[in-house]
Amino acid sequence: MGTKTHFAQVLRWSAEGRASRAEALAAGLGMGLPILLGGLAGALPAGMAAGLGSMAVSATVRGATLGERWQAFRAAFVPVLLAAASAVLLAGHGQLSGVLTVAVVGSVALASSYSRELAVAATRYLLFLLISMGLGGGARVHAAVLLPIAAGALWTALLGMLLAALAGRLRSATAPVGARAGPAAAAQATAVTAAQRWRRWRQSLRQAAGWQYAVRLSLALAAATALQWTWPAHHFTWSAMTVALLTQRQPEPISARSTQRVLGTVLGVGLASLIVGHHPALWLLALGAGALASARPVLRAGNYLAYSAVMTPLILLILEAHAPLGSGLLWDRVAATLAGAGLVLLVDLAAVRLLAGSARATSAATTGGTTAGTTATTTNRRDTPA
Repeated sequence: MGTKTHFAQVLRWSAEGRASRAEALAAGLGMGLPILLGGLAGALPAGMAAGLGSMAVSATVRGATLGERWQAFRAAFVPVLLAAASAVLLAGHGQLSGVLTVAVVGSVALASSYSRELAVAATRYLLFLLISMGLGGGARVHAAVLLPIAAGALWTALLGMLLAALAGRLRSATAPVGARAGPAAAAQATAVTAAQRWRRWRQSLRQAAGWQYAVRLSLALAAATALQWTWPAHHFTWSAMTVALLTQRQPEPISARSTQRVLGTVLGVGLASLIVGHHPALWLLALGAGALASARPVLRAGNYLAYSAVMTPLILLILEAHAPLGSGLLWDRVAATLAGAGLVLLVDLAAVRLLAGSARATSAATTGGTTAGTTATTTNRRDTPA
């Protein structure tokens, strides 16, 4: 791929899956109001934790009926709550936390190829696990954080449903996600039994393609953890989150998504410096966070670069609510992001070469050379959180 084509993909805007005004408004109020109320009550970190719960479910509670919307809420919220609970157990144990986190991430990633639904839930779980562990700033994450996260998610979901109903979209025939799947897609989804999925998953583990996603993610995360141990004064926890965001199920060295993530983070740091670099008043902080949260569902399907540019300051606000965000800390995040992207690139380059060699060897040993690609097709799906 040429440079011109690469950056054309980086800047390409998609009109598919656009969020509604009700979803954007719910996302903004769901993030901004808890921050404002938490600050007024002298509990800003709790307000930020509620903002994390809000961010986890905003623009995901979709469907043609109320039942479908609650099902979508559960699918988005349960992995996030499990991630926060896992962070409570894993964080605050020194280097042991890093070792255990890599083990958990690798295990979940390996199991996630069992089905598409599990792959989507696992991707959400892994990202929010790393974000939740960052809430403690390297120390333990108190179990009390689960309450504001749950409250923020429930508040945003209910608000989104109310606004959608008021906008007349609750039973809209054009509702995205599951509502547009149709009977054929539903029949296809139920055609595969649990036994068939289990058998297919076990067969995938007999080839390198069945392990490659979990191994790549674990190696890159282990390297990011080692960087954090080596330079504890810096914030290489951001490298770990970058690894989770950029590692796709199929290795893609120098992908458009990686470029979008890195450029979006740099732009996001600039936005964060405008919002928090001058220590704004509480109402202005809440307003800025709400505005970014409102833009997030709109930009999510449109362009990942723009989406990253609003996600970066939001995550910074949530993770650093206990400390002022100086310019040194902000640019430290940029360096950590570049380090995480570099780790993903190196691991993907190595994986491409190893998988190509494994595929050639399998093809040579198999009659007709038709077996090698079967498992890779089912294992390396590019599933992303809904």
